[in-house]
Amino acid sequence: MRERIFRLSKQTLEKQVASLPLRQLLLRVLSVLFREIKKDSWMPSIEAPLWIYEASDRPSREGDYLAVIATFIYAGADLLDDLQDEDSFDRWKGFSKADLSLVATTFLSALPWKILSEMKIPLRRRLLLQKTLASKLLRMSEGQERDLNLPRRGESSDEAICRSVEAKSGEEMGLFTLLPAQMACFSKSRQRLCDHLGQMIGTASQLASDFNDLSSIKNKRYTAFLVEFYCQRAMQVLRQLRFPSQVTQKFNRRIESISLFNKASSPTTQGGFHARQHRTKDRQGVGKR
Repeated sequence: MRERIFRLSKQTLEKQVASLPLRQLLLRVLSVLFREIKKDSWMPSIEAPLWIYEASDRPSREGDYLAVIATFIYAGADLLDDLQDEDSFDRWKGFSKADLSLVATTFLSALPWKILSEMKIPLRRRLLLQKTLASKLLRMSEGQERDLNLPRRGESSDEAICRSVEAKSGEEMGLFTLLPAQMACFSKSRQRLCDHLGQMIGTASQLASDFNDLSSIKNKRYTAFLVEFYCQRAMQVLRQLRFPSQVTQKFNRRIESISLFNKASSPTTQGGFHARQHRTKDRQGVGKR
């Protein structure tokens, strides 16, 4: 599945980007990200859209192109986060900040719209997808602004951090699950559920990834219960969606892997949850955003 989307992503760049220097730069950055992605058990921009699309009877090629769009958005948001937070620059040796900024802008503001414009779908559906894409990216921007300015505003509470995570990682994952639902012509109520499913999974994933960054036991306890809350909400939404069993099982396994609670222990004690080993730069959501 991943290799298929990797190949299609590269083919899309070769087709859409006329400038050879820019195309080579985009391919180089994408190759770095793909090498890292191969080490991860979960790639939200690929698995989530394809799993949602699997629940429909639509042609699989449409789902593949949505996964490419989601992957470009994921890559662009990840790059911008590195640039704004000055995180993880070891992996970008050989690239200037100007190059990375150019790549991020191209991935976010040009390629998704170009791909959508060339898909053979009804105009009304294309406009809906474009509107969703713009709305979700705007919400992610609002979340990033909030995150960058939390210290300046003196908002360091768990609640403030959680709102920031919801607006970034949650909305990004919601985009990855809503676009395929709209492409597959799900009912409006099921589209809302797919959006909500993605938001819950994305928020829980990021909070779980940040778990080890919290120093106090009180904060860790609060975060563990918060992660479990989002996981349980995701499970509830998944049951409401009534996907085919194979799709439900895939999402179930993913949600269960996020939980910080040790199923063999009581969650009300310190030993009742454990910190999973997550990478500093989270690959489950928007990253450390």
